[in-house]
Amino acid sequence: MMMLSGANFLIFDEPTNHLDVESIEALEDAIESFGGTVLLVSHDRALLRTLTTRIWVLHGTRITDFDGGFDEWEVASAEREHAAAVAAAEEVALRKVRERKATRRPEDERRRRHSERRTAERAVAEAERRVGERERRVQELRVRLEDPALYLTPDAAAEAQRLGVELEAARAELDAAFAEWEAATRLMEAID
Repeated sequence: MMMLSGANFLIFDEPTNHLDVESIEALEDAIESFGGTVLLVSHDRALLRTLTTRIWVLHGTRITDFDGGFDEWEVASAEREHAAAVAAAEEVALRKVRERKATRRPEDERRRRHSERRTAERAVAEAERRVGERERRVQELRVRLEDPALYLTPDAAAEAQRLGVELEAARAELDAAFAEWEAATRLMEAID
């Protein structure tokens, strides 16, 4: 009834609670065919995977805006968690190495720190290079998608869709590269 009322913006808060499977499917079909904007708050991952095109994730007092579907967000989130776990493991390993080498002579310690610093600087520089490459790729894909000439060709829709998929993949790669850069920067700062 709400969808037939002529509204162009609907807000749903946990709409699938206490619904049977058939009702959930009917609701999904109605939302999918709705011509306006839908703001959907839900813990129902299947519903989110089916309907979403943009995600706002609440983390305490922060909101993370993700331009993509829930399944894409899950992949990107898993990659970020993996990068954070790798960074944490690297920090733990670095701390253990420091503790073991604490008894070495001061000159050995100075050489080791200098070597670690150079390695960390190279890792940061490499991570910055990868971030720059990913940023350029995202920008290149955006420019191609914004080019009006793209939409004048017979296979414009297919090409635009392919470029859109590439853009989302490039954004995910950029997020991963940025996480690597943050981890490398934290390691370098820990050496200081």
